[in-house]
Order: sequence, then structure tokens, then C-alpha cells
Amino acid sequence: MWGEEELKEELLFYGFSSVKTFDAKYWSFDFENYFPNDNMNKYHGVLIPNLGVIGIK
Repeated sequence: MWGEEELKEELLFYGFSSVKTFDAKYWSFDFENYFPNDNMNKYHGVLIPNLGVIGIK
């Protein structure tokens, strides 16, 4: 998993000429329980930050 800065560095390393970060806001956790022993319902509605990264090759 990457944070914004780590992903930016990785993209530059692989030849992107320009990489910028931006505020991509959040999404609300909304996955259903696919496995009987998972208790993911406790996370339903939790806000998760998006990575905002734009790369130009």
C-alpha cells in the first residue's frame, strides 16, 4: 500500500514526467459481509480517505 507521496515517487521512478497530488476527499465504507465469520458491519459508514494522484506519462 502507498501513501500519496510514496505513490508519487514510484510513478516518477517509472517514467511519469509529472505527478501531482490533490485532495480526493473520502468514500463511505459500504462493503457487504461476504464471509460468515467477518464482522465488517462495524465499519459500515466509516469515512476512508481516497488517494488523489494524477500522473502524466
